[in-house]
Amino acid sequence: MKNAGGSFKTMGSSPSPMKAKASNEVWNKANEASKEQNSGTSLNDLVAKRKTLEKGSNDYNTNQNAINKAMGNSKRHDTTTSSDNKIGGGSKEVKTSDNGKVVTTTSKRADDTKKKESIATNTSTYDANTGKGSSGKGVVTVDNKYKADGETLKRRSTSTADMGTDEKSDDIKGSTSRGGRRTKTRSKDPNTGKVTTTKEFHKGKKAGTSQVKEREVGKIKGKVPISTTNRSTYDPKTGKGSSGLGMETVTGNKKGNKRTTTHSMGTDTKKDDKVTKTKIGKNKQTTKRTNADLHSGGVGTSKTKEYTRGKKAGTSETKERQKGKLFGKKVEVDYS
Repeated sequence: MKNAGGSFKTMGSSPSPMKAKASNEVWNKANEASKEQNSGTSLNDLVAKRKTLEKGSNDYNTNQNAINKAMGNSKRHDTTTSSDNKIGGGSKEVKTSDNGKVVTTTSKRADDTKKKESIATNTSTYDANTGKGSSGKGVVTVDNKYKADGETLKRRSTSTADMGTDEKSDDIKGSTSRGGRRTKTRSKDPNTGKVTTTKEFHKGKKAGTSQVKEREVGKIKGKVPISTTNRSTYDPKTGKGSSGLGMETVTGNKKGNKRTTTHSMGTDTKKDDKVTKTKIGKNKQTTKRTNADLHSGGVGTSKTKEYTRGKKAGTSETKERQKGKLFGKKVEVDYS
């Protein structure tokens, strides 16, 4: 076509065909599919996120693939294999040290802040080729959890030492609690039957020091075995001798102000054991006897307070009761 000046008029390129717009029904269906496939991230969220990404980048292609999948489109864009590109619900990153002894797994939230970090360390030095080395504690995994800022550790962490067997019953489990003044670590070893508690002080008078306590599983913390003596002279071969008070076991605490003496009477039940508990205070010493032979006759419980300081120094008070009865009258004894 010629224009008014006689020259040919340049025509613009023909418009591109319009893209078909998804119907509300199709879109809603794809929206629900996206939530199921991407840990709650809707199709609307993916489309909004796409506008913030550089076209052709790895993040853009990953996001577009998620959109296509939700829409039922088989087209996929090339992406690099990185677990950080997971859509919605956070991501995971795995790092291995050069010597292969330490593996760190980091879990992140959807906003890319750190949520959890698992550090697995292989403490075993055993060499299968030479048969030498120690198995140590096998693979020790420490799980650290972070607060919403992704930088501050939560108060409590847990750890597991895998002993290399299929059973979990022999794994050594522990926990670490962090406070303002101290860090407390507790571990339980089912193989040796010991519970170890370590306290490391950061502030206060004890700053820079640590305390370690060990006890057997099932026993009261702080108890120290002092002695075990068989008080029985009974000989089952001859049928002679006295059973006495059976096996005498004495325990105490580290401060030395408490002591417990137990006489086992040789039966399977502990109800007939004679137990004496002694506590030494500033002004008095208190002794409580269970299944004791009472002065008033019969067997029961007695409490004796011996005063060492104050107005009552040099005197004592004893209360007795038979089994199933209330404490009776005081029996005052003057040791002066």
